[in-house]
Amino acid sequence: HTRLWCECECVHDLFLLLSGTRICGQCTMDASSDYEDEAPVQREDKRVANELRPFACELSLLENADGSAKFAFGQSQVVASVFGPREVPARMELVDRATVEVHWKGAVQSNVHVRYAKSIEHMVNAVVMVHEYPRSHISVVVQEVQADGSVLACALNAVSLALMDSGIPIKAPCVAACGVYTNDGDFLLDPTDKEQQSAQAVVTIGRSAKGAYHVQDLVGECSTHQVDAAMTTLEAATKPLAMFYAKSIERRLSKESLPN
Repeated sequence: HTRLWCECECVHDLFLLLSGTRICGQCTMDASSDYEDEAPVQREDKRVANELRPFACELSLLENADGSAKFAFGQSQVVASVFGPREVPARMELVDRATVEVHWKGAVQSNVHVRYAKSIEHMVNAVVMVHEYPRSHISVVVQEVQADGSVLACALNAVSLALMDSGIPIKAPCVAACGVYTNDGDFLLDPTDKEQQSAQAVVTIGRSAKGAYHVQDLVGECSTHQVDAAMTTLEAATKPLAMFYAKSIERRLSKESLPN
């Protein structure tokens, strides 16, 4: 199997390298601003407001799947497996495209997980070249291993990596990130479950490496300005994730090319 871990403990530094901006709460601020004079948001795990937890992935971990991947944000872990394209049952057949099904598995099933599965199904239909496979079936199984916040974003990343691992042609990978607004109006990137449960609003995005948004999930209440600020922060957060995707797949392909 190919197991890859992000070696960057402070992803915030990578944000500065990639975007030239410093992310703070509800807005993006130029790195030359007086950001240092502001009181930092105190989080229980000692992260700053705009810092991701360490993230990791493992590819090709399930032998019976056409593609599989595990993705983790901190303690949150999701395994995704992809099967297909395969023969489709007649009742599900679409004459012009592949039929996509997403199954969510976890210790607890709820309406939240039904919504998560629908978001993932929308993302798969958007990124996969489904019209290249008419009258076929692509099945995606999402296994929630451990939930400690940012689970939908974790799942979207796992599925995107599993699709790439399967070799199914895609237009561009989808990278995902999550953030929450606290009752004090602070925006926290990559929340833990405790932060998410007490949040005023939870925002999750899944966007193409080319810039198109495939998933925009908002739970709770926040202003238009807050939504815009959250999207800017989350978009910056997907940049190091996209780099990590590329490095992960590159290492996998390099390993496959080695002689036995």
